Amino acid sequence: GWTMVNALMYHIKDLSSINGVVRPGIVHRIDKDTSGLLMVAKTDTAHQALAEELKAKKSLRKYLAVIQH
Repeated sequence: GWTMVNALMYHIKDLSSINGVVRPGIVHRIDKDTSGLLMVAKTDTAHQALAEELKAKKSLRKYLAVIQH
């Protein structure tokens, strides 16, 4: 079966390698109460910077709802 990692690797060929092959590119699951919302980095540099911002609580979370009818 397909996993989120499989889908990421299929759509984005270059992902951060910091978490190895188990979680390539995945920096953080944004909110534990949401399903499927992940922070992903394409480079190790971006991954490190994003992880540091999260740790220092410098990141701001904004949510945008897209509604189609």
